[in-house]
Formats: sequence, C-alpha cells, structure tokens
Amino acid sequence: MSRGLGALVIFMLLIPVGYPISMRELLSRYSFSAPAHAMNVTDYNDYMVDKDGNGVNDTLVIELTSNNAKGSYYFVASLIDMNRYVTNQSYMALEEGINRLNLTFSTFLLSQNQYNYSLRIFNSTYSTKFRKDRIPTNFYSYFEEGFKVTGLSDYQDEKALKVSVELNSTANGTFEAALFLSYNNSIIYSKENFTINSTPQNLTFSFGNATIMDSHYSGKFNISSIRIGGKALRIGSETSYYSYRDFAAGSYIIDFSDAGADTDSDGKYDLLEISANINASRADDYALKIALYDQLDNPIETKNRTMELTGGVTLLTVGINGSMIYSKRLNGPFIVKYAELHQNGTIADRVEDAYVTSNYNYNDFETPSFPDMGVKISSSDWHHYGIGNITMNVTFENIGNSHAFNIMTEIFDNFTFLRSNKTVLLGSGSGITYQIAFQNITDFELAAIADPANALDESNESNNIARLVVKMNKKPILADVNNVTANETDIITINLSASDQNNDALSYSINLSSFTKNSSLFIWHTGTIDNGNYTIKAAVSDGYLNDSKIFHIVILDAPEKDADNDGINDSIDNVIGDERSVNVSRINLSIHLDSSRNLSVIHNGSKRVRFSDGNFIIAEFDFNLSKYKLNLTNLTIKRQPENSTGSLIFSGLNLPDGTTKNLYLDRINESLNGVCIKNSEVLILSEISTNCDGPNEFKIECDGTEQSSYACIYNATIGKYKIEGLSHSGVMQFSYSKPAISASQVSASSSVSTAGGGSGIEPCDSGWQCTEWSECIDGLMTRKCIDTSQCAFQGKKPSESEQCNASVKENQGESTNGNQENPEVHEKENKTLLSGPAGISGFAFNLPKTGTFLNAILIGSILSITAFAIWKLVKKI
Repeated sequence: MSRGLGALVIFMLLIPVGYPISMRELLSRYSFSAPAHAMNVTDYNDYMVDKDGNGVNDTLVIELTSNNAKGSYYFVASLIDMNRYVTNQSYMALEEGINRLNLTFSTFLLSQNQYNYSLRIFNSTYSTKFRKDRIPTNFYSYFEEGFKVTGLSDYQDEKALKVSVELNSTANGTFEAALFLSYNNSIIYSKENFTINSTPQNLTFSFGNATIMDSHYSGKFNISSIRIGGKALRIGSETSYYSYRDFAAGSYIIDFSDAGADTDSDGKYDLLEISANINASRADDYALKIALYDQLDNPIETKNRTMELTGGVTLLTVGINGSMIYSKRLNGPFIVKYAELHQNGTIADRVEDAYVTSNYNYNDFETPSFPDMGVKISSSDWHHYGIGNITMNVTFENIGNSHAFNIMTEIFDNFTFLRSNKTVLLGSGSGITYQIAFQNITDFELAAIADPANALDESNESNNIARLVVKMNKKPILADVNNVTANETDIITINLSASDQNNDALSYSINLSSFTKNSSLFIWHTGTIDNGNYTIKAAVSDGYLNDSKIFHIVILDAPEKDADNDGINDSIDNVIGDERSVNVSRINLSIHLDSSRNLSVIHNGSKRVRFSDGNFIIAEFDFNLSKYKLNLTNLTIKRQPENSTGSLIFSGLNLPDGTTKNLYLDRINESLNGVCIKNSEVLILSEISTNCDGPNEFKIECDGTEQSSYACIYNATIGKYKIEGLSHSGVMQFSYSKPAISASQVSASSSVSTAGGGSGIEPCDSGWQCTEWSECIDGLMTRKCIDTSQCAFQGKKPSESEQCNASVKENQGESTNGNQENPEVHEKENKTLLSGPAGISGFAFNLPKTGTFLNAILIGSILSITAFAIWKLVKKI
C-alpha cells in the first residue's frame, strides 16, 4: 500500500482477541503523564462480525480513526463487563496523518448488550498520548456468548460438597474453570480443568471437607459466579442447607460463649472466661489456644489450656486475667481473633475471627493494687469579666488502690512562679489541695505535675499532669448597623458582625420578636400591618461581656399588586404566573388545570395540575385551589442534556402537607432500571451524588413496588418512567436492583412504618388591608382587600361589599376601618335612625327600595316635619 493513500488501514493486532485483566495490572504498566498532541482519535465506530462463518456474530470490532505523528503506539481498550474489565492491548506502527485501525474482542468474553469502554494510547516509552473514557458502544441483542449455564444442582458426596453445572457451549477445547461460593462476606472456590465441546454437558466442582470445615458455616451457600476460560458468568443462586459439622473428618470447635467470673465476690470480675464446645473425635490430649483483642485490634492476651478429653462434645474454658484487661484500659466487646484446637500436639481446627464477646467495660474487672496520682486545677471566674484577680486551686489525689509514698509535686506558671512540695504519704482516695491567689494578671497558664521523676509505680501514668490556660476576657465589639427603609411585605435581612480579641464563640440578638434568627442573620418577613418607625437594639455577647448598637427601621405602606399581570387582583387570584413564569430547559411547556389551559381566569376547587412537554406529561399532582394558591413564579423544570442519562429536576414549588406529585423521566439509558431520588430542593443535576448516597437521597428499582415511600413504573408505550410519591424533586436514572428480602427482614419490617418527606411549607399569617368603603350605589358599598403578606395559603378574607343607607353613606368614614372588617356598623334591614324632638329618639323608618330620587323626597319630608316640630317647641319655650 503506497504512502500517498489518504488512509492506511492496519490490522496489526499483537493480541488478537480481548482478554480479562485487572485494572491494577493495567495501570502498573503505563505512565499516565500529560498527553501530547502527537496522537488524536477523530472518530469512533463499532460493529460485530461473524468470523467463523456459522451465521452468528462472534467478534466485536471497535474501529478508530486517528490523526497522528509517525511512530509506534500501544492501543489499550477496556470494556466493563459484569463488573470486570475485558481488555485489548495492541501495538501498531503508524505513518503520519490519518489512519484507520481496528481493535477486536471475542464475544465469548462478553455478557451484556451494550458497553462503555475506555481508550488509552501510549508511545513506545509508555507515555500517554491520548485518553478518553466512557465511550458507548452500539446495542447488540444477539451474538455467540460461548458458554451458558442452563441448570445447577448440589449434593454431599461423603465428606465433599459437589456442585454440578449444566452447560451449553459454542466452543470446543480444554478450559480452566472456577466456581465461587460466598457466605458471611467470605468466599471459597473450586478450580478444575474441563474438556468442553459444543454439546450440552455437566461440569462438577468439588469442595473438600477441609475447605468446608474451615468455613465454620452452617446454612445455604450462594453460588455467586462461575469463571470459564476468560469469561465470568454471574449466577446468584443458593445451594441446599449444609452444616460444616457434616464434613468434619476429625476433632473441631463447635461454638463459643463468655462470662465474667468474680472469684472473691467483691463485685469485680477476676477472670473473663471464654468457653468453647469441642467435638473430640477420640480420647486424647487437647489444647485450646485463643488470642483475645479489642475492637481496635489492640491485643489483650493470648492464652491456652490443655486438657485430656474423652470422645464426644466437651466444654473447654480459658480464663483471661481481669486485672490485665483493667490495666490496659480496653473496653469490650472483645474479639477472639483466632482460636486453635490442637490434638496430641497437632492442629486439628482453626477459626479466624471466631467470636465476639458480650459488652464489657474495663471498670468491670479487678483493679490492680497500685497507687494512681491524679491532678486537677480549677480557678475562679473573674477573668471572664475582665478582672485580673483570681484564685487557683491545685489538687493532688491518690485515686489508686494502694498507698502512695514520698510523692513529689510541682506547680509552676509560664513566667517565674514555682512551688515544689513533698508529701510523705497519701492513702488510697486521699489528696492535698493548694490554693494560690494571683493579682492583676494578664494572660498566663498554670501547670501542675505529680511524681515528675517517675519514681512511683502507678496503675496509670497518663494523668499525672494538668494544665490550665487563663486568658483575660475582652469585650466583643459589634459593628455598626445601617438604618433600613422598606415597603410592607418586603423581607428585611440584618446580618450582624462583631470582632472579639479572644476569638470566643459569640451570640447575637435583636430586641424585636418579628425577626427570625439564624446565627448572626436576622430575617423579618414584613406584613401589611407592619408599617411604621422602629427603633431597634442589636447586641452581641461572648457569654460574659457584651456590646450593642441602636438602628432604625422605617416600613412604608405597599400598594396593591397584580404580580403576574393577568388582570386578576392577587387577593382573589388563585393561580400566580403561567408557562412564561417557569424556568425550563429543553421543554416545550404547557400547563393544564384539568382540561383548561387558560390560567388568566379565576379557578376554584380541586384540580388536576399537569405540566406537559408537547403531547407528553412530565409532572402532575392534585391541588385544591379553594384552599391554597398555586404559585408558579419560582418553579424550575429541567430535563437531561441531549444524549445523556435520563434526569429531571422539578424545584421551587412547595405542595401542601400530604400532597405528592408524579414525575415522568425519560428512559435514555436502557441498561439502567432504577432511579436516584433527591428528596430536597435541587437546582442543578450535579447536586445529586454519583453513588446516590448523599443527604435525602434514595435508590429505588423501577419494578412498580413501593420502596422508601416511592414507586417507579416503566411505561414502554411512551418510553418513560413514572415516579410516584415525590415531594421535592430531583430524579436521575441509576443502576440499582433492590436487595432480596429475607423472611426475617420481612417479619421485622412489618412492625416498622416509614414516612415520606414533609412539604417544607412555612406558616404564613394573612395581613389583610382594605380600602375605604365606596359611596352607596344602588344600595351597596364596596371596597378592595388584599393580603399584604402574599401568603400562598391565605386566611379568611374580609367582606368586600355591604348594603348601605343614607346615614351610613354620610358617616362611612367613621364606621369603616380600612384595616379590619367591622360589619356591625351596617344595619342589615336598611333602617335609617333619626333623632326626633327632645325626649323623642330611636325613630326607625323602613326606606322603600326604590330609586334614589324617591328616597331623597321621603327623607326631605321627614326632615321638614322634624324641623317644624322643633320650631314649635322652641316657640313655646
């Protein structure tokens, strides 16, 4: 092939097929230095071919197009198959320019329908020249798998456990095979060489009595996997029930128990007794050796006991010295790290991590008879208030179990003070205290030590010294707080800050209960009745000294608003916002309340709220618009980026308690049959952890069952997962299969209830503000009332219309309070109350419900008669 061709096709595969290799082995071979620009892969493709011509594909080909400098390169491609790596490593010499090359994998090593693979390219000195991860292959539904398990059986053959595997194969040859059994987080395996042909056959794996005995396991083994040649087959089925005792060929340890022994009845254990039931095969000399540790792998004692036993089951006890446990200050439960049974000088059985004792505290055991000197320092607290006169008390005490003789003690500060003393005798439980007064101190420290020359044998040498640092407290200084002017319904935020020379923990306060506090941050959600001028005192304290500042807040009246500009007053609008209010990503959004898309009308009652992307629903829930407002202005809905794993974020909309929503998630990656749920407000996808193990995160399998109060159901018609039971919403496709539930777990879970997350709705008190009553028109007065708190779920609204009459009309400024409802001032029967002549009052006339003109005539006539009566009365007087 000439150099002038535009592409050089090379099939130099030093290793012609893929093979399994551990990632640690792969990484150890190469240098992952920063890549240079000598190599670049510009295109990726993959397909399967039938190399043996039997009509079924048997080789996966990864086709690469490179643009590179001339040289020799190692190409390493690694597929992840069944949690293991299948790797092709090829060495190729390439001309400069564009080259096309193939990497191949035998499908005999593959088990999945689709893969992600990584590509590494190194030069001849193993320096990295190119690297790319998570390259997806196409989806392959049918190919030659090589080996397939069609059945399993197991049985005991004398002292061996046999597992028979029914196998179908498309390969012929001799292969090394291994079968793995798992139990109690441990694994045993049997390895055999088998001659396999392309007909159904049985492979029998044998586990000898020593292998089963060493497990010390009774129960069902899990057949986790079978490896034939380079291919691993995941099984996951169970054997029948077996007991290791049935496989015993000689003597063995059956089980353990423990107890504390108080031989002198003083309330303390002299011994910790570890007992083992021994099954002795015959009469002989036996020795039981145990190594006892604490949970942090600290050794306590290794001890054995020899005893002549007859055949059969016998209890053999080893005693651990209690005072040794006490002296090491080690708490239980303790672990028998290993136990060995020796028969006539030869080891017959050994158990690793054999036993965990009951819970013990070292104080439960006998105390060694040694003195123990302890030191304590205390002081008065005047220095906390900035006063430099303090008194220090230093106590030396023998807290051991025997007398202490000729004890040397020293007391000294970090300047010039030093006091040394010698005490001839301190009995067990006795002590001596020195009191020292200091005047006009600054910061200093005082230390005291007992037995500085270490001349005294003690049960504990770690408590012979004490140290106390005394710092003169300085007053914290609170920074100035700016005055604030705000409108009603605004949120006022005050962030206090202070400095403290002692770096003490500081606490902040504001003398107005309307503020809510979070450390140094104070927030006031003002309402419609909060207008006015406020003088506020802010303070800071270190627990002893404090500082304060005065500042002022002015809150202005807020005008009535139509927040979403839909022509409906917010006081009666139950839907705030529309599709334009929602922040969306890759969604053609439409919103329906039941069957209506018109959100600019007054909606009441319970509605099914649906959010759709074109013709597909992406979210839905039920909402009672007669009780709550639906506020869409803070809502964010984001779908996954194109060609990525399916994800959906639905945030910024709190639902009432007890209300949940359903989300419909695109099934982008068909190999993932689970979802990760983030049960909190999620703004971006990266807030969901990679392993779905962060706060408020739940993994569930999409099998339609309820898991952690959620359910996930796949709808093949629309290609989406329906996820139910959500309150807050961040969901993402995730590889998860829920674990199998044992009978004991089912029983236990039947008595446990789980609760979903709360809605997170904060309480809100409606602050109603009403305008003055209008003039009387056609027998009615009207006004407007708005909730200045803008509560999502409003309280009872005042009346906005009343019947009226002439008297109320003339005095409506006095009878109507703009800020509260006072319906008592209006007569329900439209009676006008008039005052008559002296001594006459309480005349009530029912005005006819006719036009304003007739009412005016009637009222004029009444007033004329009244005026005439008053004139006659005055004239008589």
